[in-house]
Amino acid sequence: MSTDPTYVVGVDWSVGSNAAVRWAAREAHRDGARLRLVHVVPSYVPISPMAPLVPLDLDDAGETLLTQARATALEVLREDVVTTSLLAGPRIQRLVDTGREAALLVLGHERGPSLDRILTGTTVTAVAARASCPVVAVSADHVAPAPRGQVLVGIKSTEHSHRLLRRGFELASQRGDRLLVLHAWELGRVYDDLVLDRADTSEWESRARDAIGLEVAPLLDQHPHVELEVRVVHGQPARVLCDATHESDLVLLARRPRAFPVGHIGSTARALLRHSACPVEIEPQADESPGVQQLQLEHDGALLR
Repeated sequence: MSTDPTYVVGVDWSVGSNAAVRWAAREAHRDGARLRLVHVVPSYVPISPMAPLVPLDLDDAGETLLTQARATALEVLREDVVTTSLLAGPRIQRLVDTGREAALLVLGHERGPSLDRILTGTTVTAVAARASCPVVAVSADHVAPAPRGQVLVGIKSTEHSHRLLRRGFELASQRGDRLLVLHAWELGRVYDDLVLDRADTSEWESRARDAIGLEVAPLLDQHPHVELEVRVVHGQPARVLCDATHESDLVLLARRPRAFPVGHIGSTARALLRHSACPVEIEPQADESPGVQQLQLEHDGALLR
């Protein structure tokens, strides 16, 4: 049995699915990973007596889709590292199940004001909120630009950031990329104006940078060749992160444990899915950092002492 990691792509009939297959194939080729293409057909389809469908019809359509997706992947990968799976049942649960044995789960999504955007976006957010492996969302309009040579990690606090930062260092090291760790903060309109009028924000930003520095120090020792930049910015987090995606190849965000009800990934992640200029990777529930006192940088937009 191969010990190579497996990247799983959820395949459907959307344009975003094609972009996801192409992106995942390039990543698998670079990383020496296997690629598994998965399509989920419904286990029940409401039909009228005038247009009967049987399970075999659904299977045939699904197999056709997988054959097309496999042909796309084979433009980059060898035949022996690409497999396909046709599954049946609840789409989100089946995709979550496939993630249990995957190193990465890749999904495509639409960004336009259409029903496709609503449907694919719902699938991505629901799977990302439940999966046990990292989930990457690739937009339908994503093309392979000239590599920018940077991995972006957005953090809200250091409380649950160790796994996210470790992943960022590992990816930057594997790719030979720079690593940008970005923390953005804002208090909200009225309170923000009051603070900016009365306080020197450089002190707050210095504290945040020091806290992040404590967190990344052991990881930097493990990856001494990674070029690291820590950036603390006053501004609306989603907007600041979206701006930074224009200089990055991949942005990583954490799914914080118990932070949201099951099935939700948070407003910043949803905003990045709509507007990011690069694929978005959402990490599963993050663990607490070993050996370092937790330093909460902000709560509800406010930096803490």
